[in-house]
Amino acid sequence: MSRKQINCHPCIIVFLLMILITTACSRQNESEKKTVIRLRNSVKLSSSVTAPPLIKKAGDLTYLFVATGEGEITAFTFPDAKKVWQYSRELSFEASMLLVGETLYIASLEGVLLAINAMDGSLLKERAGLGQIQGGLTMDPGKQAIYAGNYENKFFKIDRHSLETIWTFSPKSFINGRAVIIGETVVFGSCDATLYILKRADGTLIDSATVRSYIPSTPATDETGTIYFAGYEGHISAYVPGEGFRWSIIPDMSAPVRAPVLYTNGAVISADQRGRIYSFDAKDGKLNWRFESGSAIDFETVNIDEGIISANASGAIMLIDRETGREIASYNLGALPSLGAAIHQNLIAVGNAAGRVHILEVVKK
Repeated sequence: MSRKQINCHPCIIVFLLMILITTACSRQNESEKKTVIRLRNSVKLSSSVTAPPLIKKAGDLTYLFVATGEGEITAFTFPDAKKVWQYSRELSFEASMLLVGETLYIASLEGVLLAINAMDGSLLKERAGLGQIQGGLTMDPGKQAIYAGNYENKFFKIDRHSLETIWTFSPKSFINGRAVIIGETVVFGSCDATLYILKRADGTLIDSATVRSYIPSTPATDETGTIYFAGYEGHISAYVPGEGFRWSIIPDMSAPVRAPVLYTNGAVISADQRGRIYSFDAKDGKLNWRFESGSAIDFETVNIDEGIISANASGAIMLIDRETGREIASYNLGALPSLGAAIHQNLIAVGNAAGRVHILEVVKK
């Protein structure tokens, strides 16, 4: 072996050590980065935003759709938030919207259902006389019909093209939440304290479950078809259609619940009017953790890769670790939040009572 070859070995060793040190430092720096919620963009509307925003693709673009309490529906490009069109009516919107193809559907507190061209904001069709719709709309899996419940004790299946009623079911009280689809059935809770399970095809009652207080919000379901829902007095239940209750519990220090529950990763998440967020084991209802947010929660908790997102009446939107209940990050919205948020990758669109919609991003910093 030559002298030249021998002298090169220390250089190679030093080079390799430098690579190892750089890689180790890079990994350490990545692990030490803190997850934050920060403002990406914001738009101002003319009145409060109670209805959850909607982020969906229509045509070749992704849009942010926002409806206000005083009848404005606005489409923005997303995420740069440039206004595309605005449609205004003397109506009030609190219900969540639906986008099917290039048609946007929204229902008002005055009982008017609108079908709007999502590309240019032109009115395609409308239907009046449906009664106050507050909980929102649910699309049938065949994408030819819409489900909605109202404050006049009616639950409808509506043809999405003609907006005519296909069938109607009448519970004993009004409906405050959206329906969910489970196979060939459609499920909703009513303020007569009953969970209804109907046949999607014709509205025939297949099963029902009655609890101790009215059901004010949207139920959740898992991959097995088990239904999870909250009663106003704070009890959380798991119901298996055709079999009965798997469990029903009232947490310690329970308070009224108006927010929908969330099923995620084998856990059921609920939030109450004292600002507590609970995680229960979906198998048996055993408490996993409890988080104190500090003020009432009506917000519909949503799931993202980094954890769960909730928001309280003080205007705090929070990212919480779904396994431990630890707060990872938060952001002050400046006013009462909308009833839910729209999620697109690591971006969150949420409205507030001051008429703003914030586009937030979850990042490591």
